[in-house]
Amino acid sequence: DDDEKLLAAVRRTLSWCFEFVTYTDGQAALGWLAQNHARTDLIIADLVMPALDGITFLKQAARLAPNIHRMLLSGNVSSLSLREAINQAMVSRVLAKPVFGRDAQGGD
Repeated sequence: DDDEKLLAAVRRTLSWCFEFVTYTDGQAALGWLAQNHARTDLIIADLVMPALDGITFLKQAARLAPNIHRMLLSGNVSSLSLREAINQAMVSRVLAKPVFGRDAQGGD
């Protein structure tokens, strides 16, 4: 996500059960993932990013690390974006902003 405040809030909410690595630049995140995919359990990307949109990022992440679950984070997801995220980026879950701890943990 490119929103530092949102990243900090998610980190505070979930840091008790997860170790986080965050990037505001998708290309830098892909570089990190290429070197660290073996120690990565989950990839979350924002739909709207300045240089590399979330769906494109998640498609590339799926090629680098196909066995890692991917989630899309967005404040507004169109049905076309949702279909592309699921079919092409193989996203397992879409999280709506604002994110609360229970949502990210898969609670109902």
